[in-house]
Amino acid sequence: MIVVDASVDVVIGTFCIENGHSLLHADADFDPIERYLGLKVVR
Repeated sequence: MIVVDASVDVVIGTFCIENGHSLLHADADFDPIERYLGLKVVR
């Protein structure tokens, strides 16, 4: 089960996944989106 506290994080993550973008962030809410849904993250 993926738990994300903010709906806007889901929108941002989905946008990045769908459009092939990488995301630079400092928000732990994106970690499950990266781990389970393939969000590309800039380290």
